[in-house]
Amino acid sequence: MKNLKKISIYIISSVLLFGSNPEQPDIVTKEATAAFNFLKLQTGIRAVGMAGAQVAAGIGVESVGYNPASIAKIKRSDAYLSKTALYNVGVSHHVLGFGRKITPSDFVSGHLFYLDSGLMEETSTIESDGTGGMFRVYDFALSLTYARKMTDRLNLGITVKMIRETYTNFSMGAQATALDIGSVFDTGLWGVILGMSVTNFGSEVRYSGESLEIDKDPITEEPIQSVTKSWPLPLTFRMGIKTDIMGKDSYYIKNQIHRLTIAMDAVDPIDNLLMGNLGLEYSWSDMAFLRSGLHINHDTASLAIGAGLKWNISTIAFNFDYAFVDYGDLNYTHQFGINFKF
Repeated sequence: MKNLKKISIYIISSVLLFGSNPEQPDIVTKEATAAFNFLKLQTGIRAVGMAGAQVAAGIGVESVGYNPASIAKIKRSDAYLSKTALYNVGVSHHVLGFGRKITPSDFVSGHLFYLDSGLMEETSTIESDGTGGMFRVYDFALSLTYARKMTDRLNLGITVKMIRETYTNFSMGAQATALDIGSVFDTGLWGVILGMSVTNFGSEVRYSGESLEIDKDPITEEPIQSVTKSWPLPLTFRMGIKTDIMGKDSYYIKNQIHRLTIAMDAVDPIDNLLMGNLGLEYSWSDMAFLRSGLHINHDTASLAIGAGLKWNISTIAFNFDYAFVDYGDLNYTHQFGINFKF
């Protein structure tokens, strides 16, 4: 019990004390020092509506990006599809996932992430106002996840990801392989569930391609490529806590119709300051859902809200989810997702 209290105090103090102080002194944040930053985008519309507080609260394949152990909550099969339009500037990303329970203790899933930056104007050090050319960036990540119920209270998971980023019109890109690992632990005390994960663990990345060719070898006449700096992947550590304040399984208020879930995450990325996510979800009869969340110490995002509806047709459960996030100067996003459990 003492250890649980220490963990809870760490999470809450990290999120609410360190993360919420806007008067922090000048600190080297290491921003823009990692490659493949699209891997830090929040996915899963339920999660987005809760400001990304999912490392302990995630359920199923849509939460695998936060914690691979979340797929150990799949009852049979789980399919997920979402579309997000970012910042009203033509950027969009799509997510497709499928997971399945293969034995009472073993679970697998596949997950595809695709981002299209939209057309962007090419600039250079000489022509900072634009060269007249256009380009776009495509980001792609394919992941395979395995999770196992170690006991009736502990789930573990691991994800292997193949990642690719391509710049059109420049014939330039980079690729990498990364791992995610995570756990979910039901403490059995006060309805508290703990989650931890490490995501995007892998080797450093170098960009290559024809656009980096600067000359030809005078002897072999082979193109010589400029050597780009190596960039680390956006390694991120998450630790979270979740409990139902109200609900049929709640320790606090028993109710068969209404459920109120609260979740808090501390997020420590390699290239930024410690951040926090605070999320709430209200459920009525497991059919209608309202969600809200707050990003703490995030560089752009602040308030998040969301809603969802669930229909049961024969043995298939159909979920439609919506989320809205305010990104300040980057404007806002509308995000939609569909989930099938069968």
